[in-house]
This record gives sequence, structure tokens and C-alpha cells, in this order.
Amino acid sequence: MRSLAALLLICISCSTKNEAAEVVLCKTSPFQNKKLVVFDSTQINAFIAHHPQRAFWKNQLLSFYKNRNYRYAWVNEKGLESSANKLIDLINSELIQGKKSVSTVHHEMRDLFILLSPKACYEDISDEKVLELELLLSANFFDYAQRNWKGVSEKKSKELGWYVDRKTLNYEALLDTLLQRKLSFNKNDEPVFRQYALLKKALNKYMAMQKSGGWPLISKEMVGLEMGDSSSLLIPLKSQLHIMGDLKEKDTTSIFDEKLTKAICVFQHRHGLQCDSVLGAKTIDALRVSVHERINQMLINIERSRWLPKDFHGDYLMVNIPDFKLLLYKNNKLNFSCKVVLGKQSTGTVIFNANMEYVVFSPYWNIPNSIIKKEIIPSILKNENYLEQHNMEIVTNDREVVKTSSIRWKEYLDKKFPYVIREKPGPSNSLGLVKFIFPNSHDIYLHDTPAKQLFSQTTRTFSHGCIRVEKPYELAQILLKNDTAWTNEKIKQNMNGGVELWVRLPQKMQVYIVYFTSWVDAAGAIQFRNDVYGHDKKMKKMLL
Repeated sequence: MRSLAALLLICISCSTKNEAAEVVLCKTSPFQNKKLVVFDSTQINAFIAHHPQRAFWKNQLLSFYKNRNYRYAWVNEKGLESSANKLIDLINSELIQGKKSVSTVHHEMRDLFILLSPKACYEDISDEKVLELELLLSANFFDYAQRNWKGVSEKKSKELGWYVDRKTLNYEALLDTLLQRKLSFNKNDEPVFRQYALLKKALNKYMAMQKSGGWPLISKEMVGLEMGDSSSLLIPLKSQLHIMGDLKEKDTTSIFDEKLTKAICVFQHRHGLQCDSVLGAKTIDALRVSVHERINQMLINIERSRWLPKDFHGDYLMVNIPDFKLLLYKNNKLNFSCKVVLGKQSTGTVIFNANMEYVVFSPYWNIPNSIIKKEIIPSILKNENYLEQHNMEIVTNDREVVKTSSIRWKEYLDKKFPYVIREKPGPSNSLGLVKFIFPNSHDIYLHDTPAKQLFSQTTRTFSHGCIRVEKPYELAQILLKNDTAWTNEKIKQNMNGGVELWVRLPQKMQVYIVYFTSWVDAAGAIQFRNDVYGHDKKMKKMLL
């Protein structure tokens, strides 16, 4: 990263096209003898008139300087505060990462550097110019904070299918706090979800890999090679795994040995694949993803991490769709995890958050109207005993049972069915023996399932949108742990009781259904997953 002095010299040297610029070093500050204490509040309006592109930050500028009685924040009688140089370095680091949205800010910084060049030693700098510099720095900080700690607008994130509540930021309070610390960041300063800093660190490593040439593209022809085989195709594979860090020692031999077996397993684990050390089609496909594509994947997930709050208060449950996992945190530490089954491509699980309020034992399954129209009615028209054979019944909104024979089914192929069709409680019920309700407009909830075999799959997109839980009994135990009336035995009895029972949780729990195809795990390893619903693809078009 270039220092401020180096950048100044570059800017000055570019100012003369055909002649070498003579640099005159100055012993005095261009701000010397200026009484930089306070300025008039009306001058912010003049600044906005001169920089209309900064009008978006007018209220924040007014609030920030009003709270400090219109005292300067970035400059003093000796010149720039150290925080100004640090802000410039932060923006330069964005440019190094190729962030397109920084270009306008970069031009302003370039002009600012020229203003501070040694030429200022023998040409007066007006108070107006100094104030312009002061306000530009504040406005550019707000820009930086929005890009890096807030991300795209809520409207855009919703267009990308993200309905988790977006965090709010008080930019002026944040600037005031960081200026007091001279913009000396520690890991707790940036107001973003913890994955932000972890992914940025991993991103730097992958950018270094790319700068060094990345890794060789392996051949699909190595599918089926296994322990003990010898092939020249294994040499680039070993090189790639070593570059990634999965194979610890460099190895240029062509033997499929035990070390390679272990390295492939590590790679598979980092990519959500079955850890069998077999070079199957899915493993080969993951290996053939370039370092450039992985960098883009990390950039997309860094953006998503900007949308989440820095801290999650209280206990919370998180489902990461691409990982097909449920994670429950107590006191910000992982307390429980299990596999989940999620919605098919056509009925994808929605990304949102809500409060869990109920556990329902021995639940009915009220079948959605879309399924009634597309699946249930056509099945009844083929088999009049379909509902009885599948342990289903028809009820009114008041739960009065309606006879199947009284309904003219063909009429409802083209119009809304006026009753409720529900599956009765029992071990074969599609919701299993228990469900977990967090009221939401998407009609999504967690539930048990009789189809336990689906949890053995690595890609688990089989539901109509709701979330099937691998370990529902254990989850019920944790959620009802603080209610002494609910012993483990009582939980089991009601799960198998055959009578629906709603239980309000002693305390609501936040549920976050999120979408991260890349993150850093607790061991510090970078994880990658497939873009199961195509959300990464949409974000790439919008952001990169």
C-alpha cells in the first residue's frame, strides 16, 4: 500500500506531461497560522451546493458537526490529522481489491493530494479550501462506511431474494467514535457480522494465489483414480491442493498415496462433499473452479455479511441454505447443530428472519392450496379413496369435518378450494412428530419428517419450502429446557401422543434463514458451497 507521501509525488509528477517536475520540499505547513477551531454551519450548505453528489450525506454532515459544535475533525493548524491518512489508505485498499464504486472517491482524493502538495508552500490555501477538504473527508468516510459496512440498499437486497431485516447504522456516531481512536481499527470496531473480517482475510490469501498464477486446471479424466494408482494427471492435482493448503507438503510424484487421500478428504470437507477421498464427478467439478471464481464467490458473501447485524442479542437459531445445516447459538457459542432438508428449486426456502414462538407436538399438516390444486385434487380424481389411504381429512375453518363424497372435485381445478385438507397426526405424517413455529408471511416452519433417508444426501433440496430437521427431539429439548414442566419423557410422550398440542416457548428465539456459499469456519478454514438457488449468479450480475 502506498504511503501518502508517495502518492503526493506521483500526483505531482503526472501534472507535467513532457517535463520532469521539480519537487520542492517545504519545512512549514500550509495550514500554519490558520485558526482552525470552528466554522459556520451555513458553510455546509455551500459545500453541498458545490458538491451536489454529496447531498445524500447533508443531514449526517449537519448532525456530525452540530454535535461537535462545528469544530474541525480532520485538520488542525499543523495540517492533516493522522486519521485523514488512514482514511485515504482504507480507500486505496478498496482500489487494490478492484472495487468499481470507489472511482469517484479516488478522483476526489487525488485532487485532495494535489491540494496538499509542496506547491502549497508558496501559494496561499484559503480557509474555504481547508474547509472543503475537511467536509470532503467526512463525506468520503460516510461513503466508505456505507459501501463496506452497510452494502447495497435494502431495495436491492430484496430484489436479490434477501428478506432478513437489514441492520441500521448511525454514521455520524460511528465517525465520532473512530476519530477518537484515530481510526485505529481493532477486530471489534467494524460494525459488521463477524464473517466480514474473516472472509476479507481469506480473500487476501486467494488474491495472493491469483497474483502468483492460481492453480493448474486439472483434467476430468482423473475421475475414478484411487489409492495406489499412478498417473501423471495427479501431479497438477497435488499442486492445486498444496496451493490451497489442503496438502501440507509439496509433492511432485504421480502416486495416489495416503497423503493425497487425506488432502482430498480435507478439500471435500471444505466444499460440503462426502469425505470419501474418491475422485468422483462432484469432487472433480469443485476442483475445476478457478481461483478467480472463488474470489468472486468470497466478494459476494462479503457483501451479504454487511447486511447482518454485528451482534445477535440473546440465543438464536440460524439455517444456512447452501450448507443444509441448522445451528443454534447460546451466549454466542454454538450449542447445537444438525442437518436440514430445504425447498426444491421450484419451491425454494425463503431467506428471512422471525421469532420462534411455539413447539407443536403431534401436528396436523394443513396442506397448502398450491399443493391441493396441483397434487391432491388430481390424485382424488384418479382414486376416490386417496384421502383415506393417506390419513387425510377435510375440515372447515372451524375444524368441522366435511365428507369427501359431498365435494365436486372437478370444479376446484380452476378455482380456490373452500375448505382445509389436513393430514392427521401420526408417525407417517409429512411433518413427523413435532413442528416448530416462527410466525411469518412465507408460511415456513421447521418440522420433523418420516423421510429420514434424505439426510444422507449432500444436496438436500426436497421439500415444498419448509425446513425438515434431522434431530427434532433434541431441538425440542433445548427449546423447552427452561420450562421445568417439560421433562424429556413428557416431550417423547407428546411427540407420539397422536393429539395435536401447541406449547408456547418460555422465551421467543430469533430464527435467521440465510444464504452463504462461502464462510470461514471455527477452525479458520475457508468453506465453499454450491449456489443451490442461483442467488450468487444474480448478485454477480448486480455487483461484479
